[in-house]
Amino acid sequence: MNDEMTIRPARLPSELCAIAAAWTESMPASFEMSAARLDGYLTRDPNFDPDGCIGAFTPGGELAGFVIAKRWRIPNHDMAQDDATQWVRDGTGGIGMICVRPPFQRKGIGKRLVTAAEAFFKKNDVRVISIGREPGRHLLPGVPQPLEDTLEFFDKLGYSSGFTTAIDIKGNISGIEAIPDTNTKLRDKIATNRANGYDVISYDPSMRDSLLDFMRVTFPGKWYWTVLSHVDAPDAPRDELQVLVRKHGNKRQVLGFAHTSTQAAIGLGPATLVQSRGSTEFGGLGPIGIANDIRGSQGLGAMLLHHALVNLHRKGVNVVLIDWTSQGLLDRYYGLAGFTLYMTYISVKKELPEA
Repeated sequence: MNDEMTIRPARLPSELCAIAAAWTESMPASFEMSAARLDGYLTRDPNFDPDGCIGAFTPGGELAGFVIAKRWRIPNHDMAQDDATQWVRDGTGGIGMICVRPPFQRKGIGKRLVTAAEAFFKKNDVRVISIGREPGRHLLPGVPQPLEDTLEFFDKLGYSSGFTTAIDIKGNISGIEAIPDTNTKLRDKIATNRANGYDVISYDPSMRDSLLDFMRVTFPGKWYWTVLSHVDAPDAPRDELQVLVRKHGNKRQVLGFAHTSTQAAIGLGPATLVQSRGSTEFGGLGPIGIANDIRGSQGLGAMLLHHALVNLHRKGVNVVLIDWTSQGLLDRYYGLAGFTLYMTYISVKKELPEA
């Protein structure tokens, strides 16, 4: 049956639903994928190359499996980085999704799909391939723990270097208070910070330039691009980008940001929201950060996080998912807000030989 399969780029959007259905059929229930969510991961990412979405098809045209390979396509300056180093970045790519439907497994189809993905990467001068952590809008930061057995499959194909772990975490915010009276330490720090001119407000277009200037200096790279994508997306809810500011008379200085999302912005939000299965009770917290010179004992980071979570709760969210973080951040920062471990991932890499 393997020899009868045709390996070719999928025809989008006509085969999008079949791809989403194949993923849902092959993965644990929590990873259920809708065509709309998949479309956001693909067509709303300027890094997506349609030639990297490759399917295995039976003689009758039935989809047996697929792989999605992503490479960098946007210029470095769109990420507030030096174009002179773009050749280094562009030499990396990632396999974001791969699956073979259960009736077609253990027939060599997965190996053929990986080979096709590697051919796509070689054609585009990509030499280092990661499993997960793909450029642009990533889906997973590696192989999820429930599927660790697949690491053996990748190992046999040469993906055995760069062993890295990451975690997703979740927090129940159903009982969060706008003024945290049950956490007097946080309440008092927020009050002191407000008295000193600090506040957390929703993004509005009038602060676009100042926010992007802050991001360009403090968080160049993927975080800058994430914020740029949000502020320029016509359908992105403005209040799902929360901004830490300090007021100086009639002026305000941008000093931090928190990128959040409800189901209304699932295409722009943290990738782990795919595991919410469409429930509006679930929201996501993406990158969050403050200026270097205000980090420390003032509690401004905790204040920003608290306000971002309160805003999500006002919008009907009770459970918040955060993807691709570390145990250290969970222990030092997110754990103080009640977050706990949700999922562990393992990523591996392969370096392709020179042609």
